[in-house]
Order: sequence, then C-alpha cells, then structure tokens
Amino acid sequence: MDTAKFLEILRITLPVFALLGLGNILSRAGKMTDEHQSFLNWVVYYICLPALIFAGMAVQPISSLLMTDFIWTTLLSMLSVCAVYLLIALALRLDKKIAVIMVFSTYWSNCAYMGFPLAESAFGERGFLMAAILNAVTMPIMVIISFVMIGMCSDKKQGVGKSLRDGLLNPIIIASFAGIAWSLAAGGLGLDGNGVNTLPLAVREGLGIGEKILKSLGTMGLSLALIAVGGKLRFRHIGKNVLPMALGVAGKLAVLPVITWAIMRALFPSTPKDVFGSTVLLMTMPTAVTGAVVAARFKLNAEFVSTLIAVCMMGSVVMIPVCLYLVL
Repeated sequence: MDTAKFLEILRITLPVFALLGLGNILSRAGKMTDEHQSFLNWVVYYICLPALIFAGMAVQPISSLLMTDFIWTTLLSMLSVCAVYLLIALALRLDKKIAVIMVFSTYWSNCAYMGFPLAESAFGERGFLMAAILNAVTMPIMVIISFVMIGMCSDKKQGVGKSLRDGLLNPIIIASFAGIAWSLAAGGLGLDGNGVNTLPLAVREGLGIGEKILKSLGTMGLSLALIAVGGKLRFRHIGKNVLPMALGVAGKLAVLPVITWAIMRALFPSTPKDVFGSTVLLMTMPTAVTGAVVAARFKLNAEFVSTLIAVCMMGSVVMIPVCLYLVL
C-alpha cells in the first residue's frame, strides 16, 4: 500500500469519524440527551447548513455552478439506483413502509453533514463546490421524489401537492435556491468576480463580513452535526428486517458509487480527476440522518430506518477510505 496515500486518507477521515465517536460516547454516558441532540439538529438543519450552502453558492460565478458532467452523473446514478430498488421491493413484496425506506436509503446521502468536510479535505475548494452543487441541484430533485413516495406509503395520507410542498420547503433546498438566485443576480449586474470591486467600500466590507459570519456558522454546524449524528447511532433492532436492511446498505455504499463511476467514465471520460473523485466520494456517503426525522414525521418504521442508518454509518468507516484510496 502507498504509505503517503494511506496517511492522506487518515487525515481526511479520522476527524470526521472522531467527532461521530465523541457524540456516541457522550450519548451513552448520559451527557448528551435526546433533547440536546434535537436542539443540535435543529440549529444545524435550520441555521448552520443553510448558511453554509448559501455562502458557498452565492460567491460562485453562475458558470461554475452549471457543471453538467457532475450534475447529470449524480442525477442519473441516483435515479438508476432508485429504479432498481423499486423493482427489488416489488419483487420481494416488501411491506410498503419498509420498501420506501429501503429505496430512499440508497440515494439520500449524508452529503451535507459528512459530504462537505470530507470532500473539502480531499479535494479542496473544488470538493466543497461539488458538495454545494449536489445539495443545490441534484438532491432537491431526489428529495422531492422521496417526499412523494413517502407520502404515498405512509399512514399520514396526503396528496402529491402537499408532498411536493414539503420537499420544496426543506431549509437546505431553500438556501440552495437562494444562493443560485444571488449568483445569477450578481452575474446579471456584473458584480461577479472582480466586478464586486466597483461597489462602494462600505458595501464591499459589509458583504465580506456577512460572508464570514455565514461561513463561521456553517463550519461550527458541521462539527455539531457530526456529534449529534454520532449520538443517535444505535443497533438495538439490527435483527429485524435483515434482508431489506442489507440491501439498502449495500445499495448506498457499493451499488450507487459503482453506478456513478460507470456513468461518469462512460458519458464524461474527460472529466478532471478532482471532479471525478469528488463525485464518487460524495455518492459513497452513508444514508442521511434526516431520513430518520422524515420517517418519524410520516409514521414510517422508525426503528428500521434508525438501525439502517447506524449500520450504514458503520459500513462507511470502511467504504469511504476504500473509495478515497481508489480516487485520490
């Protein structure tokens, strides 16, 4: 094994998994209660991540956000794994609540809480930008699809229109759209790039201060998010629904990255190495913890989704370093 590459992988992954482990230790020791975790998740979900995503998108020229190779690859790979697992769920005749969790767990990635720090550590500013585009463009489409499926399968009956509204009102999606709108407006007014220097000094300083505040909130939020996520990792119900759980974890950590690798190599062979690596790495992120929040809200099988997320998170301890070794 290449020692330098191995050490680089440790540098990238250990801080993230250390914070997850800290959260789990605090929770098991009774120092972080469910109320603490709920508060941290609320702060991160409604304040820190939207601030981070808006700041990341708003300062980018709109041309840099329209990376068609990255957008099409991530979208096609997620839609492909979604379609495959819908067919598997039908073939196995799974209970609809278990089926919908298994399906969305294969593509609803933890691309915010874990994707941002890992992609940035591995590929610098380009990795951060890929994570921002994924959260701003691809994930909103998949989240809306997920909300429609969940609305159809849950006990909390609601129409497609209400499911679409729930998806669109996701704070991360709102922040993504707002960042894109800001970037478009700046480009239209000629204020992107060096054009911002034409603004009065007081306005430029104000914008700079605002950007620093938003990025500080985002940086703080990522650490808090990892600690809160670690606190929720439990394996109490691992013996139930073993087959759909194993299929869901395999789909997220293995099938989706392989499909992503194949699509990008087939359709966009000239993609730069850092974009290719960021794409595959982001698709290897474990299932998003927000899936448990959504499952509870729509009265799905909360035990199943929580255990699936925990198993997927533990599996990512192996799969993320493997992915990094292959793409670095």
